[in-house]
Amino acid sequence: MKKRSMFGISFLAFILITGSFLINALFISKICNHAMEDEVLTSCALTTDTIANNFGVSVDVPISFSEAMASDTLLRSILETEPQDDAGLTDSYIKKISSYLASYQEKYRYSSLFLVSAKSGRYYHQDGLNRVLTKGNPENTWYYDFLSSDADLSLDVDNDEANNNVITLFIDCRIRDESGNTIGVVGVGMDIRDILGKLEKEAADHKLSIYVVSNDGKIQLSSDPSITPDSVSLTDVLKISASHYEELCRALDTSQSKQGSRGDFLDDSNGYLSVSGIPGLNWNIVTVIDTATAFDQSFHNIRMLYILLFAILLSLIFLILFILRSYQKKALQNAYTDRLTGLYNRSILPAVQNRHLMTRLRYSVLLIMDVDDFKTINDQSGHTAGDSVLQNIAAALRRTLGKNGTAIRWGGDEFVAAFRTDFSSADHFLTFLRKNLSGIEYAPGKFITVSIGCTLIDKEKNIQQLISEADQALYISKGNGKNQTSWFSEQ
Repeated sequence: MKKRSMFGISFLAFILITGSFLINALFISKICNHAMEDEVLTSCALTTDTIANNFGVSVDVPISFSEAMASDTLLRSILETEPQDDAGLTDSYIKKISSYLASYQEKYRYSSLFLVSAKSGRYYHQDGLNRVLTKGNPENTWYYDFLSSDADLSLDVDNDEANNNVITLFIDCRIRDESGNTIGVVGVGMDIRDILGKLEKEAADHKLSIYVVSNDGKIQLSSDPSITPDSVSLTDVLKISASHYEELCRALDTSQSKQGSRGDFLDDSNGYLSVSGIPGLNWNIVTVIDTATAFDQSFHNIRMLYILLFAILLSLIFLILFILRSYQKKALQNAYTDRLTGLYNRSILPAVQNRHLMTRLRYSVLLIMDVDDFKTINDQSGHTAGDSVLQNIAAALRRTLGKNGTAIRWGGDEFVAAFRTDFSSADHFLTFLRKNLSGIEYAPGKFITVSIGCTLIDKEKNIQQLISEADQALYISKGNGKNQTSWFSEQ
């Protein structure tokens, strides 16, 4: 097989295998991307529902408790008998209210219980009278907004001024008299630091952002500690485009009218958004996952897998090429090697048929040599002895020429050799060669002799011309009695 053909086949195999790998990799990547996307989005929606349900469970009991207090006839009678002016406000009255609230606060371990009188604006809690609420005070906006609404229940996140300004979830319940008029507001304050911690942990574990959002879009709680409750809207934080703002509003409305998750891709700056209403409340859990961040590790793992597979593929290709190259080399060696002597055979001639190889190797002399009376050796000592003689000649040629020449078994008992030497030393070298060869014994006490014909290598002559000239010189050696060396001369 020619080297060029071998290279072409190897290159074609490389292109086909690599192309197949890349096409397969792209196909698998597409499938994996869709699978990862579905997994991330499903996980996001499930996380949203789970958080919403857990949050609903967390506030379900305090809501029921607040509603029960709002319906308590004792609390109604206490409010209805509240003194109108401060002069009539006795310590015993305040203690009656604080004792009422403190008993429940101690029993249920809420951070605070409070009662606001609609008549006086006085704010009572388990430790007594805290302050009087007035319009125009930003800290009291929650109360007057609640009074002006039609709701009997409201949730509000704020700092608890009566409890070291701890961030607290207030559950406000309206108290009505027999005629349905509002006479006060009672409720529970829950320390939500644990809830915030859970939100932050959930967000970190799932690589997403979590927001507890009221139905008007205001953020009440967030996994981002830098966001102050009820100070900013979700649309401001996410910077949602106008086209997606309507989708978000519909999602918030849908989550209230029908419990369940709804998700949408927003844009490149946000990723995937999922909304779920908190059961029984007008609040929603909104989770936002940055798909680029979520997919980054998975993409990295896939890239590393492809790099590993591609490295294995390249290794296999190079291994195959190495095996093919070795096979080719061995095939060429078998084709061009004489099995008996291990020298090149005359089949090598087409590979070196022009003068350029001789010139490149800087060979200066070409010789042809045969064994004198070789037929007699075979007839008298047998073909085994003859084969041994040829093998010993090949070994002597390799040993004498070394790296300075190349020997070929031309056929039968004839050998061709090319070597480099100074012209002035050529005869000395040939004498040394014949001396080494004449030491080969074919029978006890009997040694071979050889006849040699030589010619100087002329770069203008091709290999056939040089062999012809050396062959003519060999005939001269034979004709002059054998066991000698002759040079070709054009004269």
